[in-house]
This record gives sequence, C-alpha cells and structure tokens, in this order.
Amino acid sequence: MRCGRLIGLGLVVLWLLMLGSAVAQSDRGTIAGTVMDSTGAAVAGASVTLKSVETGSVYKTVSSSSGGYRVSDLAIGHYDVTVESSGFKTSVQQGVEIQISTVASLNVTLQPGDVKESVTVLSDAPTIQTDSSDVGTVVEDKQIHDLPLSLGATGQSGGVRSPEQFIFLTPGTAGPGTNSDHSSAGVFESKLSGGQNFGSEILLDGASVQRSDSGTAFDQTAPSVEALTEFKVTTSTPSAQFGHTSGGVESFTTKSGANRYHGSVFELFHNEALNAFPWNTDFANSQIAQTNLLSGCNNTTIPCTALNRKPRDRQNDFGGALGGPIRIPHFYDGHDKTFFFF
Repeated sequence: MRCGRLIGLGLVVLWLLMLGSAVAQSDRGTIAGTVMDSTGAAVAGASVTLKSVETGSVYKTVSSSSGGYRVSDLAIGHYDVTVESSGFKTSVQQGVEIQISTVASLNVTLQPGDVKESVTVLSDAPTIQTDSSDVGTVVEDKQIHDLPLSLGATGQSGGVRSPEQFIFLTPGTAGPGTNSDHSSAGVFESKLSGGQNFGSEILLDGASVQRSDSGTAFDQTAPSVEALTEFKVTTSTPSAQFGHTSGGVESFTTKSGANRYHGSVFELFHNEALNAFPWNTDFANSQIAQTNLLSGCNNTTIPCTALNRKPRDRQNDFGGALGGPIRIPHFYDGHDKTFFFF
C-alpha cells in the first residue's frame, strides 16, 4: 500500500515536471551566443550568469569548448548578463531584454586583464533573430496599454477591451475588409499568413486555449488587458514545438509580481450626454415636425410624434491591477524572493 502511494506520488511529480517544461517552451524566452576573446578565438569554460532586474532570479551556465552558451526557460523581462573567465576582465551586459517565444542572441568579447576588473555595457537584445527560423512580431506591454484599444471591434464581445486586436500590428494579418466572411467580425475572424478563420494556434502562458465550440476565439475567454504583459505573433516557419495551426501562432503571457510595486486602474465610462447626435437627426426631426404640423396634433385628441433623441448609452466598468514583493513589516521582506499580482 505504501509502495503504491510512493509510486503514485512519483508519477505526479514527474507529470508536473514535464508540464512545467512544456509550458516554458511557449511563454518564455531564451538567450544564446558565443564567448570570445579580443582576437575572436572561442573562450571555453567561461562562467555566464544572468540576473533578472525585475525579480532577482539567477540563472547560470558555462560556455562550451566552442565558446557557445545557451540558457532557456527564462521569464520575460530584463537581465544583467555577467561573463567571467580566468585571465580576462569581467564583462557585464546590463538590461538585456528577453521576449516571449524569442531567442535573444548575445555574443560577448572578453578583454585581457584581472578578473576583478569589469567592463560594463548597457545593452538590449538585438532586434534581428539569428538563432531561430521563425518570423514574427512581439507586441510589448507599452503598446498594449498605450495604444488606443477599440471597444467594438471584436465581433463577438462588443464593449470589451480585447488585447488580441493588436495582432493587426503584425505584417501578414488580415481582417475585415480583406477576406473576412463578415465585415463586422473584427478580430474574431482574423487570419494569419493566409490561414483560415479560427485556424491559428493561441497560447496563454504556454497552454492552448482551443475550444470545441469556437476553436481559437480568444476574445471570449481572454483575461483582462491589465493581466497581460506582452504577446508574440509568429507568422512563418514556427519551430516544431508548435502545432494546431493552419496559419500562425499567437502566444500571450500574463504579468507577475516584481521587486517594484506596479499597477494600474481604469474605468470605461459611457454616457449619451457626451455623444454626438446621429448624422441624420436634424433632417429626421424636421420631417417629424412638419408631419406634426400638418396633422394638427395636440397630444390629447391627436398624439404627436416625439422628436429623435440620442440613444441611451451608459456604461461604468472599472478595475485595476497591483503587483509587487510581499512585505510584512518587522517580520518578512520578499524582495528577490516572494511576489504577488492581483
């Protein structure tokens, strides 16, 4: 009995490890490159350390005999990359950006000197990928929250802010007015790279959101815009880890807590007092007034037709988000260790 429980527990742990590995393939990033000396020769056995600027997480590896290194399964964000090797100055690359489902290429050249000396460079990951074959576009957090977000363009969820609308920033994306079956369908019937309606694969934190009733209609079940940090639209030659697509892949990732408190608040406010009259209101009202005059209406024996007014339009939807380190005064400081996000 006890042996059976241990076997069952072992299978559960193994399944969780496999699940974590599979999920990490889609909603995280990778960094790869070569460590060289000033002559261009490979430096083997160099220590490569990555430290997350946002959470303090540390990842380590060692360069191979050819000087190459690769670190996968990185949470998206910015990292300080430190490379050390005996006989060379320490190289520190600050602010290297890791994006979702993207391989950042970073080659490091070490200068001769004492390892206690360091050369610090402010850098970002190159915009051109050289370590993977896929072609796509990353829509970042700033774009999601700073660009105008139409409320009536999803085709299914009018009045809802759908971050998926930003897929139209990606070359190769088609929607209403091009080859959609319905002109008002919006992002609900978008197509990637010539694919079919609902033919794209959509992933949220690495898990597919395929539905039996409506395929990949993400705007029906998507989390709040406040909960998403960035996403990538892969339009060509995705790697073998992806499937279920006749067009492209949309990979979204949610926010998490970090060492700095961050958040946002919003309200969707509608009221007809702020709306303009429909373009044909004046003409329609003049026709109604003329009809009332000719009929001699007085609202007693002969009722008068009411003039057109603005249609009622009232909405107050509000919310927000907050994340940061968990701190309990005089008891616990979660900096670099424990975080929350709501």
